Amino acid sequence: MDDLPQIVGPIPQGDGRGAGQQRTDRTNAAVSTQGHGKYAEQTSRGTVYCLATANTGATVAAGHVAPPAAAAATTLTLSNPVGSGVDFEILYATLSHLTGTPGTGAWAYCVSPSSVISATPNATAQPQKVGSAASKALGYTATALTAGLVHTTARLFANSVFAAAIDAATQNKNVLDEVDGSIVIPPGFILTLAPPATGTSHVVAAQIVFAEVVRPS
Repeated sequence: MDDLPQIVGPIPQGDGRGAGQQRTDRTNAAVSTQGHGKYAEQTSRGTVYCLATANTGATVAAGHVAPPAAAAATTLTLSNPVGSGVDFEILYATLSHLTGTPGTGAWAYCVSPSSVISATPNATAQPQKVGSAASKALGYTATALTAGLVHTTARLFANSVFAAAIDAATQNKNVLDEVDGSIVIPPGFILTLAPPATGTSHVVAAQIVFAEVVRPS
């Protein structure tokens, strides 16, 4: 490392090139730092996507409750089709509680096989790099997963919902759960964000941000 040429400032490099240079700061100290946001590399390569409800939200219904039953409607479901050739690495998810009274408890990430679902997708995962290829994902929001199987709960969303009517003074209306790749959805499975209870006229906007990672051949 000490024999490498030392350069002050960023060192632009293309794919396939070796480092060849050691970066230093203006006091000649070696620099080792995160130069970009932690998802910038994946996003710049066009592999990061976001699946969301409408920005006006979806009304929580009885069938949405974790874990959703067979063929139940869901608040938001991300499906990785059989034969996609990629895993969905979940980066983070958000919930925005808009109106109504939420049910008591924590939301959950629930999983189930996807191959039997015959419902028509009604939500599209959007690329987070403008101009990227379309996602392989199928999305569903506030619609029945016709012919789908019962879900199981994989883990909880890191947010315990208040059981009082939402108003201007309500805290924690907008929450983010940093999953950071600790949930991976392979081809043939779905991931659903599911509430703990129906509540009363509870409207929530939700999104799941994920990366498509090519599976080994």
